[in-house]
Amino acid sequence: VIVLIGLRDKVLFIASRPEIYVLPSAIFLFPVDQAIPGLQVALAAVWIGAGASKFTHHFPSVVTAMTSNAPFRPKFFKRALYRNFPEDLRAGRKAFLLAHVSTAIEIAAPIVLLTCTNPWATALSLGALITLHLVILSHVPLAVPNEWNVFMIAAGVYLFWINRDYTVFDISSPGLVTLLICGFVVPVVVGSLRPDLVSFALAMRYYAGNWPA
Repeated sequence: VIVLIGLRDKVLFIASRPEIYVLPSAIFLFPVDQAIPGLQVALAAVWIGAGASKFTHHFPSVVTAMTSNAPFRPKFFKRALYRNFPEDLRAGRKAFLLAHVSTAIEIAAPIVLLTCTNPWATALSLGALITLHLVILSHVPLAVPNEWNVFMIAAGVYLFWINRDYTVFDISSPGLVTLLICGFVVPVVVGSLRPDLVSFALAMRYYAGNWPA
């Protein structure tokens, strides 16, 4: 229904966060032993896509602005993120470090969760991602779908801790492989090459600076 509505109303389709909710819903059509690792791939793809989209010159400035508006940060910490507050309000080295450490976590931790069954590695990686989402939530960022952070925490615990015995290597269904490629690989590749044709949401270009409908 969402796909059909999207043919008429792109805004409603994008607002439904298709890459996070609509595509994974289709994975539930598969048996549970395929659905769980399939959903793990879907969740990891969102984390990795969001992290990769932060490889931009402006992302440290995003972190600086978001932190400056946070209600639970001391002034000295906020000012330390600028090059020379208040004379030079460009993002400083601390902002650069903070931005790209979080980016590294968002890309590396899901890869570990997908491929590793060691409980300590799983706990460390999942804990790092949960901390990342809690930090984002504590900023109370404006114009951000904050429910996404809550959803990713809950889904991460269920898929990667409660069901940590499953890995991406358990996927054997050709139909599921096709769905994952068509749903998560093709839109990202095409959307990165032709952002005028694919929504920033499906292309997972969240921070890439190009948000066409």
